[in-house]
Amino acid sequence: MRFTIEKGMALFMLTLIFTLPFYSADVLAVSVRVTHNSGQANIDSFLDAESDTWTVDVDVLDSPDENIDPNSVRVKIGNNEESFNACQQTDTGHSCTYINPLTTGIEEREYPFEVLYRFLNAFGVAQEVSAADTINADGSGPTVRVSRAIQSGVDGLQLQFTATDKIQGKPSVGLQRIEIIDAATNTILYTIPEEEINLDPFVFNEQIPFISTGEGTRHLKIQAVDKLGHVTRNPPVVAVRTDFVAPEFQTQSLNFTALGDYIGTGEVPTDILLDVLETSDLREVVASSNQAELDNEPQTECLEDTEQVGLWHCRWENINVGPGPVIDIEFTAVDEFGNTVTTVLSKSFIEDSFAPEIVSFGTLRQFEGGSNVRPGENTFVLKVREQGIGMDKNGVRLNLAALGGGDGHAPPTYCEQQETFNCYWDIDVATARDNALVNLAVLEDRVGNEGELRELDVAVDQQAPSINTIEFFGVSVVGDNDFFQSGDQLKIKLNVTEKHGLTVLLDARSLIMDARIKYPAHALDRNLPPDEGWVVFTEEQCEQIDQDWICSLVTDPIRSGYLPAVPFVLRVQDTAGNIVERWEAEPKHIKNGNAGSYAIEILAVDGQENPDHWQLSRDYPQAQLDFIDLDTVSLIPTRMPLTLKLETDTPQASVVRMDLGSCSPEVDVQAPPLQRALLYGGASADGETSPKATLVLEFEPFNPTEVFAIPADVEFQSIDVSYQCQLRLFSKIGTGALEQAEFQLINVTVPFAFSTIGALDESLGKKVKDIQKSWLVEWAERTATVEKVLDWIKYVSNVLQIILSLYTIWDLTSDTLVVDATAAKKIPVTTAVGAAMNGQCLLLQTGQQPGFKFAEYAQVPLQLLNCDPSLIESGAGSDILGWYGKWQRFVLDSYNIASGRGVLGVPADSLYENIYTSTFGICLPGVIYNLKKAREIHCRRVICYGREVPLGIATTQSCDQLNSLLMCEYFYGPLVDLTPLGGLKQLSSILRAAFTSPVGLFITVGQFAACLPLCLAEVPPAPAGALTSCKIATGFGHGFDIIESIISSVNQRPDLTGTPYCDAAEKIDFDNLASVEQPDVPEAEA
Repeated sequence: MRFTIEKGMALFMLTLIFTLPFYSADVLAVSVRVTHNSGQANIDSFLDAESDTWTVDVDVLDSPDENIDPNSVRVKIGNNEESFNACQQTDTGHSCTYINPLTTGIEEREYPFEVLYRFLNAFGVAQEVSAADTINADGSGPTVRVSRAIQSGVDGLQLQFTATDKIQGKPSVGLQRIEIIDAATNTILYTIPEEEINLDPFVFNEQIPFISTGEGTRHLKIQAVDKLGHVTRNPPVVAVRTDFVAPEFQTQSLNFTALGDYIGTGEVPTDILLDVLETSDLREVVASSNQAELDNEPQTECLEDTEQVGLWHCRWENINVGPGPVIDIEFTAVDEFGNTVTTVLSKSFIEDSFAPEIVSFGTLRQFEGGSNVRPGENTFVLKVREQGIGMDKNGVRLNLAALGGGDGHAPPTYCEQQETFNCYWDIDVATARDNALVNLAVLEDRVGNEGELRELDVAVDQQAPSINTIEFFGVSVVGDNDFFQSGDQLKIKLNVTEKHGLTVLLDARSLIMDARIKYPAHALDRNLPPDEGWVVFTEEQCEQIDQDWICSLVTDPIRSGYLPAVPFVLRVQDTAGNIVERWEAEPKHIKNGNAGSYAIEILAVDGQENPDHWQLSRDYPQAQLDFIDLDTVSLIPTRMPLTLKLETDTPQASVVRMDLGSCSPEVDVQAPPLQRALLYGGASADGETSPKATLVLEFEPFNPTEVFAIPADVEFQSIDVSYQCQLRLFSKIGTGALEQAEFQLINVTVPFAFSTIGALDESLGKKVKDIQKSWLVEWAERTATVEKVLDWIKYVSNVLQIILSLYTIWDLTSDTLVVDATAAKKIPVTTAVGAAMNGQCLLLQTGQQPGFKFAEYAQVPLQLLNCDPSLIESGAGSDILGWYGKWQRFVLDSYNIASGRGVLGVPADSLYENIYTSTFGICLPGVIYNLKKAREIHCRRVICYGREVPLGIATTQSCDQLNSLLMCEYFYGPLVDLTPLGGLKQLSSILRAAFTSPVGLFITVGQFAACLPLCLAEVPPAPAGALTSCKIATGFGHGFDIIESIISSVNQRPDLTGTPYCDAAEKIDFDNLASVEQPDVPEAEA
């Protein structure tokens, strides 16, 4: 039996070994191969994760089945299988197709899968073959990051960006193209195709062709597209400043600074100016001309205008030009982008062949046609007549070497153009010779025409005159007297030895009334006293005998009244300016004095016909306005008030009556017509020893353009017009009145001008625009929207405050007050009294902690908006506002200490107090609130300009003064509140408010009386009934506050209050001020 089993097993193994090759061949011959795996884009192994149709094609080779059932070919992903859709025979076997519409999309990731083919082999045994592959789902668009985008030249853009389709953890199909698009029009400007994209990430840093027109900012959108058609989501848009416009020459601005409209007969050095319009930077401007020293000469400088953006002022310095009636120059300008323009500009000139002609040449000190100088400082004057282009100081030089006071080419100290061209040299003469030759070294006009040079023989006078005799007389109707009476003329007889001319100076300020007005400062000789009031006599009032001058000099009538010693100064000098220093001759008929300083006695005359006791005080009359505003003179009669002040040296003199005679403009002066003249004050029945009066000149409405003949093309600013008024003065000396009136002439200068800013364009509108451009108004306007939002938030918060106040009244009825005895001991008496007046004793004696969660949450926004940093404890006992609240409390406490308000018991409880506490306390609502006040004040000034000035109610000056007053009171002035004055001011305000409101006074007095015992209690318990009475009084106070708050909330909604001044100012039409009716304007809050 054993043998049989072993044989059988052996036979089985032999059979198995024999059949195994046939079986294996049968199995190994069947195979599956994936030939296609993609979506609709036919990109191998990739699907569009958003929506696609997945197609898988396989070839089944050597299948034992003649026709393969599609159900026997399956796709397996994970644990899921699906049958193929169809199979068909092919030349090599069978082909099967799997189609899956994924219309709803799938998750972005990699999906490994298998294709399984199940069949029965030749022995009827079930067999399975498979093929593995992967399908990737990509649903994201590429990303683009732009690093740089600028214009490069006139036909390109330099772009630098990085594009990638790779996202970490997700399949990437790769970039297909990159598009540069005009964001404004969605036009594709440039495409980078797939064949140029060699890497992912793809870095691009090249210039692309870009041709456009115009200038400005172009917005470019750069997006990438992957091979599945996914586009960059939110592609970056980059702003590129482009300029394809060439610079533009301002042809009318071409200017040859030294030439003007004229050109001479030779070359002339000049600067050349030309304006260029270019919004970007100018790279270079070059000039070339065969009529000037210009050969592609770059500009010396090109500076942008300080006001007009894009206007460049270019200059070429010291270029030799001409001659010729027309100068042609080729200019080429290149901007920073390479835009280039070339043009030829021509400048036509009037040929000037006229040479300068000397009118006069000499020193200021002339005698008998000769020029005199003395050692020391002297002045030379050259006057030239020029018919052509004109002259400047560069065309005049003087050879002063002979005087030892200059080199051979001394430039003038200064020059001025009047009827002639006048140049002055201030020279320090150092020579000891009696004569010197001074000649002109250079004399030419601005185009190089040379005038005739001239020599000047100068007499150098080094010796002062000598006085031989000097006598003084009083000249009256009876002749010369050796005494002096009121109204006499002073005669001075001199015998002086001097070989040249003579000048005698008399200081008449004490001798002759109104000498400062009658004898203005002498402009002819700079060595004369600079002050007015000196009478100047020359050798013309003298007779010369050999080298002696016999002079008889007579003054105007001297002053009136008895004066025991009237001082005066006499100065004698020669033409060259040498002053007599040694007075050897004794003066005759003089009371006292010598060597040029004297005094005389003036005797009074009874019944003097022309009394002369008074004169106008120095610096009078004084205008009370800076000027009459020419913006208003055509609308209403305008006035100029002036202050007059008179003075006298006559003892016991006083004015008992002062009348105004007539006022009229000076002869041959174009002046606005006077409507009337008024005089106020200046005299009284008892007499005024220092009379002071107000003179008012009122002018008829007039057209300033016609009256002052203002040219349309000239910038007119101001003009002074002189008027002369006559006063009639009745005086008394002691107890006796003078029978005759004294007449006093008053010279009045009235300035007419356009307002400070309106002077440039005669427009109040310009003044308003400049107000709107001020930093304070600009900041206030920028925060206006925020301020309105905050107003509404505060309004809602105030409604919540009413609810909290109701809760406070309810809380007063409870007995849960926690007494803080330690804090009460530290309360000063003044603080307690102040707190009692404010109804705050309960706050001083108790802690503040919200009674329920709503109150805690509500107080936080209330305190933040009101900038009230009072301590709010959270449930854990910590301050809800944290460091912010601590800082605000520190600022507020510091303010209360500095102002004294804490000591006085009227502390500030909010940083809203002023701009300074708001700023230092980082209280944004407070800063905005105070800026709003400043803006309203400036709008008040706009209303003053636009309404009150045209109606004659105010002037622009008074508008400015009102604005300064309001800004001081409400904006800058509160800086003073940091001193103890602030505390006193607040305490007085509280008292004033209390006594101006009967109800408020009753409640304040009630709270004070009811709560004072509680406030003064140092340790609990308080006096019997003090707590209850204080609760009741405080409750009434809170109730009154609630009623006031409700009324205020109804009447003062933000949409009802707004900004009344600024709202009214916006309605003013500054182009038609005279024709617009006056609107309703709110009263000034001040």
